Amino acid sequence: MKILIDLNIILDYLEDRAPFANEAEKILENEKNTLFVSAHMVTTAFYLMRFIGREAQDAAVDFILNNFTIVPCDKTILSSARTLRFADYEDAVVAAAAKKAQCAYIITRNKRDFANSPVPALTPGEFLTI
Repeated sequence: MKILIDLNIILDYLEDRAPFANEAEKILENEKNTLFVSAHMVTTAFYLMRFIGREAQDAAVDFILNNFTIVPCDKTILSSARTLRFADYEDAVVAAAAKKAQCAYIITRNKRDFANSPVPALTPGEFLTI
């Protein structure tokens, strides 16, 4: 199944954040899932991992590049995101990328932020029950 993974899920996995890492692992390591991210998430992951160190930053980028299909964050995506009624433009870009990639779901711990998404958002727990 094609799913777009929000960055919070990837960070749960990479940082082994309790109690979220277990569900993230089940989703990210299930070979039945085709995983997508918006291109801007790669640079954001690198930035956020700075608190852990350069080695963790490099490992995060390598993990994403090796395990995800990257949805280009181009003018079409950015313009499409502007038409969505989101409080947070970054979340709108994620939703537009998921739509462009024809993903079935966006997996996020911040489901409420995607209430107006053209692609349904599920929490990891919800996704694991389907």
